Amino acid sequence: GVEYDLTEDSLVYANISTGFKAGGFFSEQPASQAACSTGNTFEPETLTAYAIGTKNRFNGGRLQLNAEAFYWDYEDHQEPHLGFSACGYTIFPTENIGQATMQGLDLEMQLAVADNGRLGLQLQYLDATFDEFTFTTFSGGGNPGDNGGNGAFGCPAAALGGPLWLVNCDGKDAIRPPEWSGTVSYRHLFPVGNGGNVILDLRTQFASETFIAIDYRPASLQGSYSMSDASLAYEAAGGKWMVSVWGRNLEDEAVKTNSFTTPFTLVNYTQLRAP
Repeated sequence: GVEYDLTEDSLVYANISTGFKAGGFFSEQPASQAACSTGNTFEPETLTAYAIGTKNRFNGGRLQLNAEAFYWDYEDHQEPHLGFSACGYTIFPTENIGQATMQGLDLEMQLAVADNGRLGLQLQYLDATFDEFTFTTFSGGGNPGDNGGNGAFGCPAAALGGPLWLVNCDGKDAIRPPEWSGTVSYRHLFPVGNGGNVILDLRTQFASETFIAIDYRPASLQGSYSMSDASLAYEAAGGKWMVSVWGRNLEDEAVKTNSFTTPFTLVNYTQLRAP
């Protein structure tokens, strides 16, 4: 990495970093069915990350503004998913699905408002793609890639023989990370006469729509949402004790965190964030 100080309050930087996530094993089927084994190992995942950015303070430090552009290159990206062994047992394999790239821009702002307020903004744009994305699945009910009919996946599939199919989702948007996301926050401290403080915290998180499962079915699409938190606290003089009241997800949004569809029954299972 390199860094250059433009002034006492502004700098620019660039860096390249690399790392890996270890490979491993997953449970495939009972030992008595070893003849059905198709292999239950996966290789390490590697990431090379490039970043260039700037950090700045203006107006005597009252405004902080940071920006970073980044590019991440994944090789042998690991993706766990619901699947079936060649003998038809339900398993949860991790597969190396090939190459994935993520590029985007991060913006961060902190602004001092009056003497005791602070306004914050974080915004991210992300273009994330599975460049090479194929995986195997078991299907006892026809082509799992026939999403226009009764398929379990929104990507085309080719028969590998018997009940095994190769699903090809090359070029699909990566699951989970939204294209746009961010947070707006405000914190204000109100001094009171006895030396204590009343503290108000407001925060709203927002994100655009994204798929959260590799089946790419409509039931696995998390739509755009906003989710707000708020708290009001009293802090005693000297910080000896504090009492607060707070609420989370004030809009009561039903936000999906995980989803999968069973290839046999096409029943969709979804986990949600707290109401």
